[in-house]
Amino acid sequence: MQIEKVKKGWQELDSEIIKTGKCVYCGACAAFCANIKFDPEKEIPIEDGSCKDINTCRDGFGLCYNICPKTGTDQIPLNVLDRWVFGKEHDKILGHYIKIVSVKLTDEAAAKIPIQAGPLTALLNIAMEAGLIDASIITDKDENFRPFPIIAENQNDLFNGIGYKPSQSPSLSLVGDAINKEFTDIAIVGTPCQIQALRKLQNHPGFDFEAYDLISLAIGTFCFGTFYNQQLAKCFNEYDINSREIKSINSIKNDFKMKIKTESGEKKIPLNYLYDNSVRHACFSCSDYTASFADISVGNVGSEEGWRTLIIRTPRGQEIFDLAVNQGIFEVKNLDKDN
Repeated sequence: MQIEKVKKGWQELDSEIIKTGKCVYCGACAAFCANIKFDPEKEIPIEDGSCKDINTCRDGFGLCYNICPKTGTDQIPLNVLDRWVFGKEHDKILGHYIKIVSVKLTDEAAAKIPIQAGPLTALLNIAMEAGLIDASIITDKDENFRPFPIIAENQNDLFNGIGYKPSQSPSLSLVGDAINKEFTDIAIVGTPCQIQALRKLQNHPGFDFEAYDLISLAIGTFCFGTFYNQQLAKCFNEYDINSREIKSINSIKNDFKMKIKTESGEKKIPLNYLYDNSVRHACFSCSDYTASFADISVGNVGSEEGWRTLIIRTPRGQEIFDLAVNQGIFEVKNLDKDN
């Protein structure tokens, strides 16, 4: 199947995707464009006016439009992404995978990384220690518990990204920055839609920014929807939760609630209430809950309390996982996909 570049740019991206609520705030549109920034309040891309008169770059084939995961589904359907990433057609249940396991950190791991860290941070840390990656694009949080992307260049940076954030961060906007800093083995952590955008960015035959070679590890998180920061804060206020006092947020799968720990205690909010009032509009049309295009997918569905599920999808993911197991980082139990 021949994939063509689309002769559209910012204006079409704005009218077709952003203004219609389809934007997933992944950051891909700004990965290689200095004209695009992000409005942290509205959580959408904005451009600085450069595209007002000249709509597109690169002879009319706008990068922002062509790289966006929500454009051109007729030009680049998911089965094409499967062939690009895995070399075969899509497995419609959980995506392609080598194995599915349930893991938890060992006491040996706890001696190396903070106690609040999980398997995802452990995988990045051990990959960096082994020289398999030299930087990671991950998500930190501000004083209001709102996420923002960072390039983690060392262990301390990695540890700043510990913990679940219920909102989206435009992480892929830092891909170009990481490449410009001359990192050559970049890891990226993202939600399923962000991993889809990453694979489109890496593999699109119409563009070559060395991202295919320089991004060497993609870790995806299980996701059942992310939330708008403004609406989420309003929901928290309804439960007398001050965002500035939040210490951690976790989802409780059995009770279908979100657990928020603050300086003054702990509260639980029904996830149905949050979905009804603050979930991103684009999430309603998503069908990829397990980051099926990642090297490794991480989540808690399918595992017991205190454990996490890993779906190992590629040889690269297997390499990182085996390294962690061989160094005694994980206690491991095999899982069947029917679980």
